[in-house]
Amino acid sequence: GLPLAIPFVGAAITGLIGDMLNLSSTGMTAQESKLALGKAGVSDKLTLDALSLLETLEALEYSSAGAADTAALIDSAEKLLPELYRELEAKR
Repeated sequence: GLPLAIPFVGAAITGLIGDMLNLSSTGMTAQESKLALGKAGVSDKLTLDALSLLETLEALEYSSAGAADTAALIDSAEKLLPELYRELEAKR
């Protein structure tokens, strides 16, 4: 089955995007996140990093894909979230 942490990792990322940009993060997709970050002026690299991680998480959540390296995904999110926060805070 799906590791329990996977949905929470995606929710942490979309939740941050929603909170910082005053958008609803409920049901926010990877593509919607990408558009929101692009519109906010977040760097292309960080936007693509977020998109890539969210797409991976979505694929795991909505498919019967094999076991993912949950630790690596959580590690990626732990690196991404502070960077994303700093950039979004700077754009406010």
